[in-house]
Amino acid sequence: MRVFFLFLDGVGLGPAEQNPFAHAKLPTLTALAGGQPWLFGAEPHTGETASFRPIDATLGVEGRPQSATGQATLLSGVNVPAATGGHYGPKPTDAIRAILDEHNSIADITGSGRTGALLNAYPSGFFERLESGKMLLSSNQYGLRQAGIAMRDGTAFYEGQALSVDFTGEMWFRHVAANDAAYALWRDKMGHDEPLTLSPREAGRRMAMLAKENDFTFFDQWLTDYIGHRGTLEEAVALLEKLDAAVAGILDEWDTARDMVLITSDHGNIEAIEERTHTHNPVPLLIIGADHAEAAAAVRDLADVAGVLRGAFGLQSAGM
Repeated sequence: MRVFFLFLDGVGLGPAEQNPFAHAKLPTLTALAGGQPWLFGAEPHTGETASFRPIDATLGVEGRPQSATGQATLLSGVNVPAATGGHYGPKPTDAIRAILDEHNSIADITGSGRTGALLNAYPSGFFERLESGKMLLSSNQYGLRQAGIAMRDGTAFYEGQALSVDFTGEMWFRHVAANDAAYALWRDKMGHDEPLTLSPREAGRRMAMLAKENDFTFFDQWLTDYIGHRGTLEEAVALLEKLDAAVAGILDEWDTARDMVLITSDHGNIEAIEERTHTHNPVPLLIIGADHAEAAAAVRDLADVAGVLRGAFGLQSAGM
């Protein structure tokens, strides 16, 4: 079995008021949830090819859920905020990293001989800030690195082996390319500087094709959280509609009889666009493809997701 983990940062199931999920046209996501909009009160649904359910992101710990502890919980299966004294973010502390060092489902997967990939493209400036100590890895990035999964750069983007966080590549060429070392090489090779962009559905197809090259694949959709903090309702709607089309594209190329797509989040945010902060709302879990019903039935909160990842590869779950 192959597993494609499409991670959505800061996506919860909230009330309809000022909620981009209530305004966006999302035919694919709605259908996969049994015809329900992704709003507070959505019921668990098991269909022919997918299972959807709301899951708890608070983990029984007071305070607003945060990225570092939420992501580490998803990857480890450990209730990280309970283990470390509270929700924390955005970047992990030494204590959070220590949990990922010991309990990391992705490292378990690659350590069993399976291959893994991260499909995000990162510009040269990102790596420079990382090496200088001016930037820390997120819990997702740290966990993937500890599993031996490399981060792809601008060269991979231009060669079609990695994608921009907005799926289409428009954001890369608008905000990133001029400061990326690989851009000049690509421009000189092509003899022009016309942007290489995809439609959202084409981006989904490309992600699926790339994911078929490995046993485990991860895509970090962090723009949802960024827009939740700083964006407008219109920007949120536009991004969610791109997401919906990208998921449709993934399904165009995915073997749902053999392989799994897992979509979930670390905490809510974008669904309460006017609040500009994280929420206590449940987050969506959508599992598409092989063993979806059994896998989804075992998940009640973020800490159960790592068990799905390990279980897909026949590995024993770990806890703390």
